[in-house]
Amino acid sequence: MGLSFEDWFKANIQGNGHFTGYPDKWEYLFPVLCWLLWKRRCSLIMDSNFIEHGDMLVQGQRMVEECHSTAAGRGVAGSGVAGRNMAAGRGVVGRSDAASNALTCCREGLDQGWSAPRQGWIKANADGASALGSCKATAGGVLRDENGAWIFGFARKLGVCSSLIAEIWAVHNYLLHAWRLGFRMVELETDCLEVERILLGKSKVLPGNAIVADIREMFDRNWVVKISRVSRNSNKVADALAISIRDDPVGVRFFDLVPLFVSKLVYEDVNGRSNKINHQSTPPSLWTPPNNGFVKINCDASFSLNPPVAAVAAILRDSDGRIVGGEASKIQARSIDVAEALAIRLGVETAAKAGLTHILVESDNLNLVNHIVDHSFWETMTIEKDILALSLKFSSCYFSFISRKCNQAAHWVAKNFRSSACPRDWPTNVPHGLRRLL
Repeated sequence: MGLSFEDWFKANIQGNGHFTGYPDKWEYLFPVLCWLLWKRRCSLIMDSNFIEHGDMLVQGQRMVEECHSTAAGRGVAGSGVAGRNMAAGRGVVGRSDAASNALTCCREGLDQGWSAPRQGWIKANADGASALGSCKATAGGVLRDENGAWIFGFARKLGVCSSLIAEIWAVHNYLLHAWRLGFRMVELETDCLEVERILLGKSKVLPGNAIVADIREMFDRNWVVKISRVSRNSNKVADALAISIRDDPVGVRFFDLVPLFVSKLVYEDVNGRSNKINHQSTPPSLWTPPNNGFVKINCDASFSLNPPVAAVAAILRDSDGRIVGGEASKIQARSIDVAEALAIRLGVETAAKAGLTHILVESDNLNLVNHIVDHSFWETMTIEKDILALSLKFSSCYFSFISRKCNQAAHWVAKNFRSSACPRDWPTNVPHGLRRLL
């Protein structure tokens, strides 16, 4: 006669169960796996977009090992020179020969958003995902420079494999691309703890795996690779790229320019913001300058039905907040939304004529920004298509919603230009009223 559920559960947590290869700690592993199964079930029910990013058994084994290591007084950093360095906060492993490659590990800022790499470095964010049920896996990632500017992105299908293997493939692919493009100082970020442990030789998972062996051979090349484990929030662009190709008939895609479906996420990374652009967003209350190397374009329109006249304006400012260009014009528009769209087009056109390569375009019209970013055209379809075509001229072009308070300067120019109270040379001879708002 079989055990009741209660007796079966008690037998397992009292150590009377058995798990091949893990018999001595089953009483610890069993409740951890139960908890992980419960979390997975809740995610499946409550989150329609849930994709499993880790092997549950591997997660459970790692958690048990870390608990036992801590209880034994050895710490989670492990033993040996590398372990002592990690425990002491040095975070350096690998060979000490300065002429050879340097492989480092950093675990700082796990709860923070994405941050640009140090000067002279590039940052590679990699991620993999395996769909529940079908186990069809994908990998993706992005390379960005010290200013947060997009260098290269990719997404590829991997066939059927676990999420852990998908994560490893993502790292492998990005190291190959970084080396191929000639970069020799690379910050590699992953949101998977087990991948970090495998790459640092601290995990017994995937012994003899050919992909892992190839990655370690790449580490021995003449370059510097810094490995960091980051939060999912810091890795959201790579995650979106990996998921994007899941239902794509093409097996692999390369992105030399920022694809529109991740432009919101990339913009948030560059500006240090984690909010998505939607109706629940809380835009910043004060205007902030862009990162070094970028130009921020604030766009606005002033519209009047009586008399029926409108004006649009765009102000271009650099990382020091200085006006580096601008344009204003009187127009004919049938609605304020059309006028706002024409203001954005004016700003992007002005930046293109100036030969700029990295721009951030801001507007206080939330619906318009969302339609441009999501490629869902509405009343301003023709104008939005013009904007999207112009955006391809730039290496980096992001669109973002801001509050009206942040857009006061552009609004002042549009309003006063409509009433002919703003001089045409306002970008170089800044009026006193505008200067107060900068």
